[in-house]
Amino acid sequence: IGDQIVRGITRSVTYEATGTSTTELYEGTSRAVLKMSDFGINPPKIGPLLSIDDEMIAEISMKATISAPPLPDAEAAP
Repeated sequence: IGDQIVRGITRSVTYEATGTSTTELYEGTSRAVLKMSDFGINPPKIGPLLSIDDEMIAEISMKATISAPPLPDAEAAP
């Protein structure tokens, strides 16, 4: 759960998230379905020929390397 800002309008949004990790890598995705109209956007429409649904999908994929902080320099130790 968090705040999503689109065009300066903030709405509370819940993202569904999944992920896996090992000792060296994290991979995950998160996804939320939003409505354009909730953010002041009128779904595009071209007469009876074409119209876009009010729902839009925000999706994030991430991949991160997990590492330990560097060991202190032996010369810098008191």
